[in-house]
Amino acid sequence: DVTPVTEFERLSAGSAAGKPQFKDNILSFAVAYGLCLQGLGKSELKTNLLPEEIVRTRLVRGKKPWMVAGAAAVLAGLTFNYFSHAAAWKQAENDAMKQAEDQAKAVQTTASTFESENQAIRASFESIAATGEKLTSNIEGRVRWLELMKALDAALPKDERPAEERKETAEDISGRNELHIVAIETQKFTDLGTEWYTAVSSAYEESKGREAQAAAAEPLDAAPVDGSADPAVAADSGGALAGPGWVIQLTGYHYHNADRQNQTGDFVSNTLIKNLEEGTVELPDGPNGELVEVPLKDLAISHAWLVRDQQLRPELIDPDAVMQDPSTTGRGGYGGYSPSPRGTGQPGAEDKLIKLNRYDFIVQFCWQPKTRAARIELAAQRAAAEEAAAAAAAAAAEESAAVVE
Repeated sequence: DVTPVTEFERLSAGSAAGKPQFKDNILSFAVAYGLCLQGLGKSELKTNLLPEEIVRTRLVRGKKPWMVAGAAAVLAGLTFNYFSHAAAWKQAENDAMKQAEDQAKAVQTTASTFESENQAIRASFESIAATGEKLTSNIEGRVRWLELMKALDAALPKDERPAEERKETAEDISGRNELHIVAIETQKFTDLGTEWYTAVSSAYEESKGREAQAAAAEPLDAAPVDGSADPAVAADSGGALAGPGWVIQLTGYHYHNADRQNQTGDFVSNTLIKNLEEGTVELPDGPNGELVEVPLKDLAISHAWLVRDQQLRPELIDPDAVMQDPSTTGRGGYGGYSPSPRGTGQPGAEDKLIKLNRYDFIVQFCWQPKTRAARIELAAQRAAAEEAAAAAAAAAAEESAAVVE
């Protein structure tokens, strides 16, 4: 059973408690009763039924005076700051300051003019320098192939004996330091590293490995090489390749096959390839065009290797044959005497034929042409490095002598 509410405890309704309207609507006064208790701080619940919009409006209305006061303070500070700057500006706003500003603007204008003129002069100089570089490179480019052919001639081994001391015998011909080049072919690549070396790297490294093994054996009949003692010149030629350049291919043969320690491909490696890596050539790179020894590496010749070799094969040559024209016989060669392999047809000619062992080969190397100015700069850098090394060695020797004393 639910007991009906007939009165509020601890609340005295006074004379209204006995009126029928109060009794009939006693439950409607519960909300007002609770709000009164909250207002007095006597209630357990803290419920506010006032809409949030009204609460926010009352908060804004309560803080508005403080906001107005803050804005007024900011405006007052800005006004004071303005008047302080205005006072400082008025002190500086005079004829002397105006004259100084005009002078500064004139200096700035002059500097801008000079800068523009400097840029124009530099652009003109660079254009003239580029034109001069093209003209110089064209002039130097005319002799590049001549320089290459002279370098090849310097790299090829030669029999230095006078002609009258040579004998047309198998022993003499087999002992001559000669290579016979029958063909020179060239091909240009935009990037030697990616277009050429990538395709031949395995065969190249294998060939250089065989050359290293042959060099370790120290052949007794190796031809002398007029190389440079510079470590940079004697360094291995198998470095990285990049940029445009030419691949030069030499096709040839030789009869230097009597010495088993220095025959076939070993003779080619110990002479031509070694000279291409370490040899020098006389070029007019000195003062006033004087001939000086230039390392072949300064001509950007590198990666010389024996591409292909063949087994020795016997060949009969006629010692009485004269030098033939390579264009008509196909037997001549660049770099040496090439006797005819056939008899002359005369009676008794077969008895004069000499039996030799012939070795055919193909050699390739890379060439990235350098201008004469670039070679001269390389030589100057090398000389400076040598002087620095000599000075360091002398200083070390003096220090060592001082310590001993």
